Amino acid sequence: MATSRERYRAARDARMAELTGRPAYHRTLGLCTVPGLAVAVVGIFTAPLLIGVGLIGALAGPLIYYMVLRSQASSAAKDQVMHQWAKEHGWEYQPSPLLPTDVAFCRDKQRMEASDGFSGQICDVPGLIFNFTYSTFETRTRTSTDGQGHMTTETYTEEVKHRHTVLRLEVGAVAGVDTVQLADRGIGFLNKLAAAFGPSREVETESVEFNRRFSLMVNDGADQAAVLRIFTPALLVRLINNEFPQTTFQYERGSLAYVWEDQYDVEDLEEIEGRVASVGPLTTALRAAVAPLH
Repeated sequence: MATSRERYRAARDARMAELTGRPAYHRTLGLCTVPGLAVAVVGIFTAPLLIGVGLIGALAGPLIYYMVLRSQASSAAKDQVMHQWAKEHGWEYQPSPLLPTDVAFCRDKQRMEASDGFSGQICDVPGLIFNFTYSTFETRTRTSTDGQGHMTTETYTEEVKHRHTVLRLEVGAVAGVDTVQLADRGIGFLNKLAAAFGPSREVETESVEFNRRFSLMVNDGADQAAVLRIFTPALLVRLINNEFPQTTFQYERGSLAYVWEDQYDVEDLEEIEGRVASVGPLTTALRAAVAPLH
């Protein structure tokens, strides 16, 4: 079976061939040179500089038109492949899904955006996987020196975009436990997760090795006994033994969310399959553990 990259590029090239094969294509290319040529003609009788400017414009016009068509072909190909791929997996493609309100990581940030989502049965429960982007603004200082040796300092604000993949699964509420966050202490964005999680306390289990390697946080009022009935000694051993490829998640009132520190696009949709597969075993283990507590 063709990869998503191959399918996308084939669809894009086919759409581009359709657009450039239309009778009006070459006529429009010619018309795009007219403004630049007109400027060049004016330059012959006025300012010679305009001749060069006009000739550059005459060359740039058709190129810009071609790039616009290329962009249209890319957008159409992406939409086609995304919908086809979703249908093949029994999902629905959502170009701009609504941000879930029950995922702590997707709240209280600036310029938040969810894109390229797929919804449906994922890990045997209703789910939604999507690209999540937000911004932070950092104050920076730039120092420069002029020709006379005078130094000037300029302070400016730089926008930094953060891109993640989020998978939200509906697994059901647990009495006495509102929120849970499990994270490997070795991951690079643990501080980001902790900041999003809000007021919480850390749970110490009976396993020293687990406590050393993982951060297990719950809401302040969580029932400690209920938490430990989920994180049984058997589950702790499986986590320590690396049975689960993806161990970082946030749970909130029935919703289980996994977060990755990068994104996918139309040319690597197989990445989604890998990520869903990576969380399947842990999701199954957690569902089995919380089932008696519902």
